[in-house]
Amino acid sequence: MRRLMVLALSLAAHAAWGAEYRSELSFGYLAGDISVSGSSTPGYTPPPVGEPTETPPIEPPPVTSTSADDDYSGWQVGGEVFFAPVDTSHGPRRLAPFMDRASSVGGRYSEVETDDSDVETESWEAFTRIVVNNWVLEGAFGQSEVDSGGADEDVDLYRAALGYYVAQYTQVRLGYDNEDVDSVDYERWAVDVTHVQQLESGMTWQAKLLYGDVQGDVAIGDDDGSDIEAEFSWFFNEAFGVGADYRLAKRDASGDTDAWNLWTNYFPTDKISLSLSYFSEENDDIDAENEGVVFEAKYRL
Repeated sequence: MRRLMVLALSLAAHAAWGAEYRSELSFGYLAGDISVSGSSTPGYTPPPVGEPTETPPIEPPPVTSTSADDDYSGWQVGGEVFFAPVDTSHGPRRLAPFMDRASSVGGRYSEVETDDSDVETESWEAFTRIVVNNWVLEGAFGQSEVDSGGADEDVDLYRAALGYYVAQYTQVRLGYDNEDVDSVDYERWAVDVTHVQQLESGMTWQAKLLYGDVQGDVAIGDDDGSDIEAEFSWFFNEAFGVGADYRLAKRDASGDTDAWNLWTNYFPTDKISLSLSYFSEENDDIDAENEGVVFEAKYRL
C-alpha cells in the first residue's frame, strides 16, 4: 500500500511538472504618462525586448505635441498556436517555448488612446518562429494606424531573423527590422545572444545581449545610430520569476533614449500566467519622458 501511495505521488508530481500545451491566449492592459517639453522629432521604435514567443509590451502612443503632458491607456489581445505540444519540464514555464525549441505562428491586436490629445493608435501583427535542426527562422509583419485628428499616419513594420542554437539553451541570432512611416523610414540590422543557465539549487537565470546598427531617413535628414539592449531574468522556481531590461538607443538627429523595464511573472497554475511590468524611457535631447505599467494574463490550452 505504501509503495502504491509513493508511486501515485510520483506520477502526480511528474504530471504537474511535465505539463504540455498546444496554444496560448493573452490579454494585456496598459496605462501610462508621456510628456515632451522640447522640440519633438520622429524616432525609431525597435521591437520590444523579449523572445518572439513572449507577447511584447503594448507600444505607447506617439507624441504629436511639442509641449504636452498626457495620460494614455490601452489593451491588447493575442494568440499563438504551436506546431507540436510544448514540453514545460525543461525549466521555468515562462521559458518553455525557447527551451523546448518550439515552432509556432501567432498574432496580436492592440488599441491605445491618449486622454487629452485624443490620439488613437490601432496596431496588429502576425508572426512565426520555426525551429529545425537547431536552426531558427523568424518573421513578422504588422501595421499601425495613428489617428490624431486630421494628421492620420500609417506605419508598416517588417521583421526577419535567422538564428542557431549553439548549445542546448544558447541561441545566436541575426535580425533585420524595417519601420516605414509616411515621412520616416528606419532599418536595423542586429545580432543578439540569449543564454539560459540552470543551477543545482533549482533556480534558473536568463541573459540576453543585443547590438543593432540603425539607418534612419526622416524629414529633417539622416537619423542613423545604434541600439544596445540587455536583459536579465531570475527564476526562483518553475512558476515565479523577475527580470530587468535596458535599452540605449543613440540617434544622430533625435538624440539618445534610455529605456528600462522591470517585470515579475507568476504561474498560479500550469495553465495561467500573470505578469506585471513597469517601464520608463527618457530622451534628454528633446526633454521627453514616458512611463507606465502593463498587466498581462495568459492562458495555455
